[in-house]
Amino acid sequence: MESTTGCLVTVSVGLIREIREMQELFYGAEIVPASFGFSSSLFPPQIIDNINADLSGAKLLDYLLLSIVKNRLSSVSLQPVGDSVLVTGRAAGVTKELGAFEPGYYPELILHIRRMAKMNGLHETSARGVLAFRLKGRTLHYQVCMLRGEGGDYVTIKLHLSSTFPSTLSEIGLSSEKEAEYRNLAAIDKGLLLFSMRDADERCRLMDLYLDERNTQGQTVLILGNNVGRGRKKFPRIPVSRNINELSAVIMATFDHDPDIIVIEDATDAYAFIAAGKAAMHGKLVMAGVSFGDVPVTFKNLIHYWQKNYFIPTFLKGVISLKGLVTLCPHCKESYAPSREETAALRIEVPIADCYRPKVARPANIPLRRTEISDGADCL
Repeated sequence: MESTTGCLVTVSVGLIREIREMQELFYGAEIVPASFGFSSSLFPPQIIDNINADLSGAKLLDYLLLSIVKNRLSSVSLQPVGDSVLVTGRAAGVTKELGAFEPGYYPELILHIRRMAKMNGLHETSARGVLAFRLKGRTLHYQVCMLRGEGGDYVTIKLHLSSTFPSTLSEIGLSSEKEAEYRNLAAIDKGLLLFSMRDADERCRLMDLYLDERNTQGQTVLILGNNVGRGRKKFPRIPVSRNINELSAVIMATFDHDPDIIVIEDATDAYAFIAAGKAAMHGKLVMAGVSFGDVPVTFKNLIHYWQKNYFIPTFLKGVISLKGLVTLCPHCKESYAPSREETAALRIEVPIADCYRPKVARPANIPLRRTEISDGADCL
């Protein structure tokens, strides 16, 4: 423009604040209150207003946790679908819609849920955690499961059935012989100690129980994993991804810090198992979780690793495994005769006289009740 007109051209860009002030001066200010955008026919208008006033989604999470208890739902899910996020509840095998909200504030809600459930790994495909919720003086535990999907994470929340995991060794009810063996394993100072259970959550809690019962005063403990190390004692945590090569590198890098105890959440893979064995060879106590199953299956896998030269049996100090039992409510169970397939799967040769199974909680044709909940709950 300067070369064409011969004039001096000055470029001026208006600030967005100045442009908005000009618009308000000529057209008037329009005040639009921010809203979470939740809508539902099951919640009263007052509760919906309270939910929408909280842009973090914490109020919505609180009322959904209360709805699980009040309506006896087996789970509640957050499902990103197109330009909205559906909130569904499942009871007696039937899924029904509880409400929906706009996806604008959904990332903030996901971050809040992850923080409450102590879930790491923002870039992982799936994640699980447990959050605590206080209701009328009681503490309820909910399991949170996430799957990374298009448009946001797919979230399922349900009551955590394993919340009654023993907090002390005495609550397990071991025999005197078993307890003495456990105490002996809790006194070793070096070598490889395996914790073998298929359920990852219960395996991590079993490892936490060992750390709580063990004397760790004056020792350096490093936790490698996202879910283990959440017992009564607190130790430094090193989050690790599911990349086996990265996990092996992290295990080898711990030698530079000279820890006394290295806790590996999952060393089932051969490369992670080799790295755990090398750490034990350096004179460290290595607590490694493996998903082999019970003790006989664990020894079969160890023999296979031995034949592959993946580890030296001399450094193996013990295997700790726990078979979990799920008890049935005496008022919510019914007797039945197990089928031949069930007895074969359970390896039962003699038929059991009394067998029980849980009753269906409620018929599938009963609709969900309208939720009338006060604000008398606080989320931990």
